[in-house]
Amino acid sequence: MKWHPPHRLMAFGILLITGLIGWGSYHLFFARSAHHRTPSVATVPAIASPDKSSSHSLHTEAHDAGLYFVSETPGALYEAPVLKSEVRIEVHGLLVQTTVRQHFYNPSNQWVEGIYVFPLPERSAVDRLRMQIGNRFIEGGIEEKEEAKRVYEQAKREGKRASLVSSARDNVFSTRVANVAPGEEVIIEIGYQDTVRYLDHRYSLRVPMVVAPRYVPGKPIIDRAGDIGTTDVPDAGDILAPLADPERDPINPVTLTVMLDPGFEPEQVASLYHPITIETQTGGARVITLADGPVAANRDFVLEWRVPQRDEPTVSLFAEQKETDTYLYGVLFPPESPTAVSRPRPRDLILVVDISGSMAGTSIAQVKEALRFILSRLHPRDRFNLITFESTTAQLFHTVRPATTDNLATALQFVQGLEANGGTEILPAITLALTETPDRERLRQVVVLTDGAIGYEAQVLETIHRLLGTQRLFTIGIGSAPNSYFMREAAEAGRGTFTYIGDIAETKERLLALFSKLEHPMVTDVTLAWEWPDDRASAWTKAERYPCPIPDLYRDEPITMTAKLPNLTLDRLDGRLIVTGSTGSKPWSRTVDAHAVKTESGVAKVWARRKIAQIMAERLRGTLAPQEARARIVSVALEHHLVTPFTSLVAVERERVRPPETALATHRLAVNIPKGWAFQKILEQELRLPIWQVKKHGPAPGKVMPQVTGPILVALTLPQTATSARLQLLIGWMLFMVWWTVHYLYRAQVSSTARQGERP
Repeated sequence: MKWHPPHRLMAFGILLITGLIGWGSYHLFFARSAHHRTPSVATVPAIASPDKSSSHSLHTEAHDAGLYFVSETPGALYEAPVLKSEVRIEVHGLLVQTTVRQHFYNPSNQWVEGIYVFPLPERSAVDRLRMQIGNRFIEGGIEEKEEAKRVYEQAKREGKRASLVSSARDNVFSTRVANVAPGEEVIIEIGYQDTVRYLDHRYSLRVPMVVAPRYVPGKPIIDRAGDIGTTDVPDAGDILAPLADPERDPINPVTLTVMLDPGFEPEQVASLYHPITIETQTGGARVITLADGPVAANRDFVLEWRVPQRDEPTVSLFAEQKETDTYLYGVLFPPESPTAVSRPRPRDLILVVDISGSMAGTSIAQVKEALRFILSRLHPRDRFNLITFESTTAQLFHTVRPATTDNLATALQFVQGLEANGGTEILPAITLALTETPDRERLRQVVVLTDGAIGYEAQVLETIHRLLGTQRLFTIGIGSAPNSYFMREAAEAGRGTFTYIGDIAETKERLLALFSKLEHPMVTDVTLAWEWPDDRASAWTKAERYPCPIPDLYRDEPITMTAKLPNLTLDRLDGRLIVTGSTGSKPWSRTVDAHAVKTESGVAKVWARRKIAQIMAERLRGTLAPQEARARIVSVALEHHLVTPFTSLVAVERERVRPPETALATHRLAVNIPKGWAFQKILEQELRLPIWQVKKHGPAPGKVMPQVTGPILVALTLPQTATSARLQLLIGWMLFMVWWTVHYLYRAQVSSTARQGERP
């Protein structure tokens, strides 16, 4: 086929114009925007003390191990800020005082701002911030969140060193440090108060070390201030952090020291997941350190100890005076509950199981082991069902089934085939579990097994409060870094308990303790009263006590209480505290003499934190309007100098240190993948769409939920290797133009040939 010159000229012109448009579009939209693209996390080793003398600001050839960000110079990288942390914990009785020192070091030649997202215990009362530059210290002050951010941003613009500590969740905090000079180290010191947990004859102290990636549904949005969020979780950016490459050495090393002085000779002191050394001091106190020195911040540190059986406690009561008010914190141990009921009330047990991508690796093995054990504990009179969730929800049976041999065999086969994939769409599964009408003759218990790696906790907790009714909901935390805030709050909202399984070897022991609670009568109708020798009884009636009311308790659980006695000083505290309740059909009571109260600092902060938790619970239950809840929380937080979702700590240096003409680079510091997580599964999670529906699994059809689709925003800042949408459109347009040109030439040639054939 021969093309005529006019056709060839036109085809050449079209292709030339297409090429020029494509070349110009690429450089206009892609090459230029590459300078502004989100930095990609590269390699990060464990960090010892930074060697400031050997720091290099810009790397254009081979790069040493370290964290680098893309520079505006093509092909060049510069080193990002690095972090190491020191944690020092003092345990006095049941009260915990902790100081966290975060060392931010800037190895580059640029002025930088560092942002680091980190966890703290969910009930901690964060009350101290101090910024150290060399030998200078700047104390932080508490402000409402918006005002604190305004002060910080103004200082950042003016070139002053500043730090800001904020809270996005009860267990997720962030530190911002502005105007860190090249080669400079800034130390941020954060202090908080907490309490020891007592459960199943064990005391335990948990120190979370990494914020696990969270599943955040909704469409991504950016507000006017530049903050990242989604339509479902507007503050998602506050709980997200870049993830370090798990193929390289872990980052963010942590050193940890615990001064353990429980007030008795502790036994069986042990760290569950980290090797430790223990030094006994005069008086019986223990000094506990990490045996291997600094460790990667990739799993929670858990310390446990026991009290000698002869000294099994009955009550611990602590007090602190602030101005003219006295604050109390007490842990009271009810008598041993009787043996399990010989013929317990038949129950319906609903197992809600997380099989999302974050559960891949060791977590899914723990889940399977736990499910096998739970199924083996079912009695013939029990009924059960399994509900699994990831991006979709599935249930084994369409309703609860008797725990017969055949049904249990079907369930075990179902469990064996579970695989971890997709996003953590827990809300449809919780809704499905709680919407089935309970049988009044049976006890309905819902047990949720998950790592809680979600960013929309409030929506789930509101759903539990709304649908629970007479049911009980228990949570089992799985993995090396579970979302303990969500797990504990969900269990309390569901009037159940929270059990943590951090290693597959713990599965049987932890679940035996849980089923012991489920199979024994609860401690109910707990009341507190203070008996005074004179007219001071009015102080107790005016007292603010939390929690209120005291919830029912399960076997081997203590009663915890906090109270503020207004206008009553410690020297006037007299009489005795009387605790009453019932175990099964048997009443019991216990008294505590005022002279047994121990004076300890930090009690007032613990009371304030419990009050804030009570206000938040009332808001989630719908008994308190959001604006009223916010106002009350802010009032308590400002009075007691506490960080909350509505208040922050801010520290600003007076002098300007960054020259006006010098730019400031902002970086979000990377965090490790929690130990045992499968990195590839997290990547896959980013590509899936959340669909609220129940797939048909097992012998019965599933119940279909409303279908909702939308993009997922995962807590990841990853290398941008995928073809962008704009580039795909450009390539598609160019291919279309090439096809159109070829098609035009072909039609023109056919038409020309036909005309030549018609000539005589």
